[in-house]
Amino acid sequence: MRRRQRFPYSYDSSYRSESMRPWSHRLAWVLCCATVVLLLAGALVTSTGSSLAVPDWPLAYGQLFPPMVGGILYEHGHRMVAASVGLFTIVMVIWLWWTEPRRWVRWLALAMVLVQFAIVIGRYVFGVNSIAAQESVLYMHATFFMLGAGYTLLLDKHVRVDVFYAKVSPAAQRRVDIFGHLFLLLPSMAALLYWSWPSVRNSWKILEGPISVGGIEAVFLMKSLIPAFCILVMLQSISLLIRLLSGRAAP
Repeated sequence: MRRRQRFPYSYDSSYRSESMRPWSHRLAWVLCCATVVLLLAGALVTSTGSSLAVPDWPLAYGQLFPPMVGGILYEHGHRMVAASVGLFTIVMVIWLWWTEPRRWVRWLALAMVLVQFAIVIGRYVFGVNSIAAQESVLYMHATFFMLGAGYTLLLDKHVRVDVFYAKVSPAAQRRVDIFGHLFLLLPSMAALLYWSWPSVRNSWKILEGPISVGGIEAVFLMKSLIPAFCILVMLQSISLLIRLLSGRAAP
């Protein structure tokens, strides 16, 4: 039977995810760089004491682009950078929704953006603030990355700091990977699990409440993500290490 050919614009989400992965990587880099610029802009606002230089929002003295002088330069400039980061985030979520085959990842990413958007609109437009809503973004963000770390390691999409890795032979890369799993990743995860466990255990004993007054009363659940993160990464590391030692290729 003749196999049906798949095209780049097929509705097969797995194939679409693989073909669009380089662009996902580039968008993620753009978002990370924009976030770093946002942090630097925020530091300038704090260090120059310009946080109250613009009293209104989203405009500045009734203008979209006021004279950028004095503290207005730092405060309104910070707002413009933040708006750009927000725009990049929305683009990233739409892109992941289209390319990501895992449904739970799509919905969790969308929920984070929608909740954060609602927080901003409620606070700056309607004057309504919710500590629980703000903490919910933290919970979703922690769940997203802590439970996804093992899968990222499986796909070999984690960030490498070894600048020479790509230039050496496959045999040398295999030795580097074995060394990294045995002497860096597994020991660090074991240490993190050992030193964090007393805090997690005590948190469960008292059913630790919110981080701030009015927040979500489930810090014990969020702290449980730490041992879950360590165990998932360690299991994946052991699996990859077995493959490396047996000479089999990674999945």
